[in-house]
Amino acid sequence: MFLTSGFAFSQTPSNNDSLKQAALADVNVFKLNKPDLITFRKAGRSNFRSDYFKPNTNTTRDTSLLKDSVYVQAFREAAFVKTRKRRTTGHYLAVGGAIYLGVSLVAALVIAVGLFQSYK
Repeated sequence: MFLTSGFAFSQTPSNNDSLKQAALADVNVFKLNKPDLITFRKAGRSNFRSDYFKPNTNTTRDTSLLKDSVYVQAFREAAFVKTRKRRTTGHYLAVGGAIYLGVSLVAALVIAVGLFQSYK
């Protein structure tokens, strides 16, 4: 009975949710600097517990949250996900170039078929 009651937890679930929402809001300010980003990518992009994703006074609106483990864990996870989703300029150029090439080939094929049909 005691373990299933709300008294067994140190923080209430609603408090955890608000801390997680605060962490998600604060992650919008977070951006890993270029040298750390390069090191993170070379290391395999797999460790969200690394010191790269620690919240600090620059990224947190309420500095008293820096001592809360739920906030820190939520911030690290969200910062890790945000950093993993970052793409380089080369990625966007490659994707854009592939789309342009595909559309050009389809257009050329349509024009060729149209010209072939008009000569019959």
